[in-house]
Amino acid sequence: MGIERSGGCPQNPPVHLEENMETALEEGGLQIWGDVKFRVDAVLQGKIHGDVNGLKKIIVSRDAVVTGSVEGSDVRVEG
Repeated sequence: MGIERSGGCPQNPPVHLEENMETALEEGGLQIWGDVKFRVDAVLQGKIHGDVNGLKKIIVSRDAVVTGSVEGSDVRVEG
């Protein structure tokens, strides 16, 4: 999946590939607690309570909320 998660926050259960992420985003239910590292290009649309580090391109959409820092080789903020 290209995502690494640090910290063992109980609010951040394991993500299963069979879950429908688009439905979670539409309902405002996708939240990540803790720092994340993306090994592939990523578009942030949910709420991330922590830092985001990307090895490649990171796009922060208008609806995204990040409480920490965002670092990547190419970071774009929309909106």
